[in-house]
Amino acid sequence: MSKFKNKFEETRGIIRDYIQGGMAKKNLKPKDMAAIAHITERTWYSRMKQPETFTLKELIPVLIKLDISIKIYRKDEDLTC
Repeated sequence: MSKFKNKFEETRGIIRDYIQGGMAKKNLKPKDMAAIAHITERTWYSRMKQPETFTLKELIPVLIKLDISIKIYRKDEDLTC
């Protein structure tokens, strides 16, 4: 397996771990998270399997609810959510 694929899989796992950890701390179920993200529970499971498929419209309310902050880098400026 290439280094890129390993890094990609590692990043997937990190995102999943942050979300699942936040859900556990706040005692939230997948059904709750799907409602927060405005998606079906089936779509929630799909997104958690492949977190890179979350849209920002889905992901930002989830991160806010779970008190997870993110930083998006751009060459000329940074955006923190």
